Amino acid sequence: MKKLILLLLTIIVIFSSCGKKRKTVIDNGPVRIETNESIFKYTFKARFPKERTVSIKNLLSTKLDQPEILENRSVNNSVRLLNQTSFTLKLRPGALEISIRKNNRTEQEIEDIQNLGKSIQRILLNP
Repeated sequence: MKKLILLLLTIIVIFSSCGKKRKTVIDNGPVRIETNESIFKYTFKARFPKERTVSIKNLLSTKLDQPEILENRSVNNSVRLLNQTSFTLKLRPGALEISIRKNNRTEQEIEDIQNLGKSIQRILLNP
């Protein structure tokens, strides 16, 4: 009986640790940045004054494989970085979301998207 209880507790601990999520929220006046990370997905979301959209587009145009997509008022597409790492980009004036599913990805690909989020965060918090 004790072995069964110990086995069940071990299983519960394993399953509860597998679904761990890390969430960070930064509220800085008109800027709100939220990052969510689980073992399955990384997401970076930001809300900011609409006039800062130009700065974000300028940064993204140096990082994307096809920067001409940013000429549209809003974007909701799968896009690629210069190193061909693909991710989902949603951008409209005053709001941005980037996300990447982690399955079948290298650590470097995930790190590249996280670094992009950090670069965007620096621009938004240090105008």
